[in-house]
Amino acid sequence: MLGMRTAHFTPLLLLLAACFPTYIPSPPAGAGNDTSEPSDTSDTSDTSTPDDTDETGETADTAPVDDTADTADTADTADTADTADTAACSTRVRKVTPANGATDVWFEDDIVFLLSAADATATISSTLPGTTTVDGKTITFSPDPSMAGSATYTVALDGCFGSESTTFTTSVYGDAVLDPSGLVDRSWDAQVISGTWTSPAGVSTLLSSYITADMLLGVTDEGSGTLDLRFGATDSTGSTQDLSINTVDAAGGDWSANPRFTSTPADAAITINGYETTMYTVEVTGVFSASGDSIGALKLSGLVDTAPLVPLIDPAGAEDTLCDLMASLGETCTACPDGTPNCMSVIIEDIPAPELTGVTTEEVTGGSGVACSTASAAMPLGFVGLLLAGKRQSKRRK
Repeated sequence: MLGMRTAHFTPLLLLLAACFPTYIPSPPAGAGNDTSEPSDTSDTSDTSTPDDTDETGETADTAPVDDTADTADTADTADTADTADTAACSTRVRKVTPANGATDVWFEDDIVFLLSAADATATISSTLPGTTTVDGKTITFSPDPSMAGSATYTVALDGCFGSESTTFTTSVYGDAVLDPSGLVDRSWDAQVISGTWTSPAGVSTLLSSYITADMLLGVTDEGSGTLDLRFGATDSTGSTQDLSINTVDAAGGDWSANPRFTSTPADAAITINGYETTMYTVEVTGVFSASGDSIGALKLSGLVDTAPLVPLIDPAGAEDTLCDLMASLGETCTACPDGTPNCMSVIIEDIPAPELTGVTTEEVTGGSGVACSTASAAMPLGFVGLLLAGKRQSKRRK
């Protein structure tokens, strides 16, 4: 009876062994009639081999600890440190030229950023082509080619401090003259007294006070890369030509860089307060607006022989008297092209030159030299007084 119950119980044991391979109870003692069944149980126990345990381990491997390390990589503290570096940047942009919102900017000007400290990461960004130069705390952007006239541009500087930009508008100068031949027989009022006297700097105010007439500039011809000019003087009203003053013609001026021109007139006789002298190596440069209604950056330079002008300050003075007075104000005379040692360099820049509408500069040959002043008996004494005053101011500055 017991043997029969054991025989019937054995299949149940085998089923349990198949479902729960880690639990295999031994058959009861005395169940020896079915000796082949334990052998089957042994086979079933083979299904619960260490290989199955390894497979369970492989399932665990699908979530490796290394993935946690990858998560740590995602939260890379190095990136956080970079952000901290940006926040810690103490460099600031102190000045930008031209300033944001500036107008009438010259088309050839550079854009300059001045920093509080050097920043090796700083870079220029702009739609303008050009080159960047770094000199310590100064970063300069030079547009190349030059900017257009009457145009608006934005230039930015990016660095550890963030981004700083300036938006500005250029002046009417920069574009080529639309109709170069249309410049012929037109005239411009070169207001020399309103220009910037860069040489002789020490006596610029004194000399400009003697100029009572503007220089008249007219175009007589325009060709392929050349421009012919005529120089005269305006009358006291500045509205028309003074036909008592001789004109000077300058043919073949350089016009290859329209709208910029360069003219080199022949040595010219000029009259200062009634005394005639010579101006050597004269050069006149400027830039026409696209419509031709004005000239920008007009510059006049040359050498003036001071010897004939000595009577202005000392009727009995030596030829170098004026140069001696100039030396006391920090200016030095140089040799004239004719070998005499008393020439003074004259450079006047940024001379305003609006067009004199309806005026054509006529040739005048029977008048006097180009006048810089009208005669006055009080002028010589006044000139000496101004020179002495300038000398005293120069000593106080030292």
